[in-house]
Amino acid sequence: MALIEITDLVKHYRQGRTTVRALDGVSLGINGGEFVSVVGRSGSGKPTMLDLCGLLMRPTSGRTQSDGMGTARLRDPARAA
Repeated sequence: MALIEITDLVKHYRQGRTTVRALDGVSLGINGGEFVSVVGRSGSGKPTMLDLCGLLMRPTSGRTQSDGMGTARLRDPARAA
């Protein structure tokens, strides 16, 4: 089981009348003890994905799990812990 698992993660922002698609269907699993590098061109959503993995923001859709536990219903104090 992955320590951090994201499935079909989507994050869209509204910028005026425009919808910015920061992430669109990203899936990833990270096991305990692994070292992972996130690389890509400028504007490809790297910081957004890391913020979502770290539970610093909520996704538009998709699922995040931390240590096998779903995070969608966690309140802010539990997310911080």
